[in-house]
Amino acid sequence: MEIGLGKQFNANRYSGVNGVSKEDSEKLAIKKAAQDFEAVFLGILTKSMRESVQKSDLMGDGNAEGMYQSMLDTEYTKQMANQNFTGLAKSIEEQLLRTRASGLSEIRQAAISADQVKTKGIQAYGLGR
Repeated sequence: MEIGLGKQFNANRYSGVNGVSKEDSEKLAIKKAAQDFEAVFLGILTKSMRESVQKSDLMGDGNAEGMYQSMLDTEYTKQMANQNFTGLAKSIEEQLLRTRASGLSEIRQAAISADQVKTKGIQAYGLGR
């Protein structure tokens, strides 16, 4: 799954580590993706805020300053996302977990229905003898 900041996140990398189950590793992956999304959102917000402030000639306007400011803002947004600064990550995580749970129940229901159709088909053609 592609997530923010150009990184790829593999939910299975937690599976089997220190006794972490596959379900727990998927929950960790969802939590991490939600935090990364919040960090990207806060980064866009911070960049827009910086652009709205008038520049001062007191310190100059060098490329190094702009690069340093960008890296500092990135770290600030990561820390804010990790501390659940806005609550956005928590909301996204809860929604994704609800969606995942409903999707799993639909898949289970479809599997049960398919199994019932298969059983009825076998009975109808007399193949189960």
